Amino acid sequence: MSIIETEVEIDIDVFSDEEFQIEESVNEAKKIIDRLVVENRWIKGDFEDDYWEVTQIQYNENFKAFDFNLLDSAAFNPSLPLFFKEMVKCWIVNLIDKYKKGATTSLILFLKGFELTKGFKVDKKITLLKFIEHSDYSNKYKVDMINSICNFFDYTDIEIADDYVPSLVQLKSKIPYESNIRQLPPSKYVLSFSYYLEKHFDKVLDEAFNEDSKYKEVFLIFPLIIWWRLTNVIPIRPTEFCLIKRDCISDEGGKYYIRLPRNKLKNTKRIQIPDKLLIDEEMYELIKLYIELTNRFGHTDTLISYRSIIHGGASNRAFVTKNLNQFKSLNLDRLIKRFYKVMETKYACQISKEYQVLPNDTRHFAFVSLMMQGYSPVEIARLGGHQTIKAQYHYSGHTEYWVDCEVFRLMKKIKNSKIVTMQTGTIPDEVKLKAYDYNNSSFKRKMKVGHCKDVEQRCESKLCYFCSHWGISTEEYIENKEKIRSDILAKKNNINELTATIRNINKQIVSDELSRRDSGLFNKVRSKSNALQSEIYKLALLCSKLGGGEVLDGEQVRWS
Repeated sequence: MSIIETEVEIDIDVFSDEEFQIEESVNEAKKIIDRLVVENRWIKGDFEDDYWEVTQIQYNENFKAFDFNLLDSAAFNPSLPLFFKEMVKCWIVNLIDKYKKGATTSLILFLKGFELTKGFKVDKKITLLKFIEHSDYSNKYKVDMINSICNFFDYTDIEIADDYVPSLVQLKSKIPYESNIRQLPPSKYVLSFSYYLEKHFDKVLDEAFNEDSKYKEVFLIFPLIIWWRLTNVIPIRPTEFCLIKRDCISDEGGKYYIRLPRNKLKNTKRIQIPDKLLIDEEMYELIKLYIELTNRFGHTDTLISYRSIIHGGASNRAFVTKNLNQFKSLNLDRLIKRFYKVMETKYACQISKEYQVLPNDTRHFAFVSLMMQGYSPVEIARLGGHQTIKAQYHYSGHTEYWVDCEVFRLMKKIKNSKIVTMQTGTIPDEVKLKAYDYNNSSFKRKMKVGHCKDVEQRCESKLCYFCSHWGISTEEYIENKEKIRSDILAKKNNINELTATIRNINKQIVSDELSRRDSGLFNKVRSKSNALQSEIYKLALLCSKLGGGEVLDGEQVRWS
């Protein structure tokens, strides 16, 4: 297969939504091929063959060719897995199913990288980097080549990714190109989704215990709640979540665990990935309740009962597939899309498709959350199912959502009140503390801005309004609004600097072997993480006093 001379037509990300597991992945790839055959899209070749012909549209005479013969030269690098070709084939089948147009180009770019590096040998990495950087191809071509190779590495998590991914990602950052690859939704849209998901779940659960007819909706919303709460804490791919077994939870002397579908490693030199993780009691009870409610529908191989979803109503017949004992990524995706329609029809909150959450987004959120909380890269890799530390190199962004989420979570905790209003597509405003708690205190000591309500004047911050003892009248707030606004922006800038510092230190630890032996760097991460938590709490404290989303001239507050 020769390298293409024309402009490539893909926008594949460096992140893969899927994860390779030899038996499951091969079986799933064959099922996808069977389906494409029925749809008259798969023209020629079985999974075991090295030449395929596939078309994008039913009965279309124009086809795309997929040639895997070059992979026979995998002997150039004996360190590659014995089933390397099967890995590539499973990866490509998933791309054919997801992207349609881009799969052929992805394979061509990947095979060019494979050929240049003699099977991704470590000592040939510079050859690949020089080819990408100095070739006459367009910047889009170069970026797509990096994305295709990194996407494969993310899908397979093979050992050579340790040597290639950081260098490729660094090179990509130097290439001037405006990509069309989808970005994660802005935090306000993600928080809107989270807010209404929790609200709708509580509503239908309460109604279900009083009205049998409401049970159907419970079975459609419950899987989303489990997925959302679990995968925002533990970095899990959609396929991994869907494959969680029915008997996944256990109570061992008051400690609660969940078992994930992860492969045990024979190579003890690599990071050992635990398949049994500690969870809190709330998550345990949530999953336990779901199992009890869905046992009535009979056997299921997976935690999520597929039959219970079908029971949700005739309109959900589209969820049906051949194997009723398994819950699939496609089903999860459809449940998420269905809930956005619920948000629109029941709560008048419409979010455009480009800003809607996708199944793999929570994996990014969870990686950032662990990093910002000061977890070491080794622990993050173990929780995220990565066999190498460097595999997490390109998960270091997307801090905006985590910061916003933490501020909002702390605001709710501080105010200890229910959310009562919601602006379409924005973070919900919380109950306003009318005169900012000014009239509810008998003691008031005048300060430069506002008043101190503590007789002993136990200061918690250099700036009074980041202290829990501070209060202000409506009139004085209006007079000092610009100064408060300026100080809030300074606080936000400080938070941004801390998150950037933590990201940079983690990148250094991930990419540099010597840094991983420097205990001082780990202590610095923990120190910066503690400082970040303190700054976020102070910002949440002030914003809860000043009315949540209307602090800055009636505009929605942007924390990061």
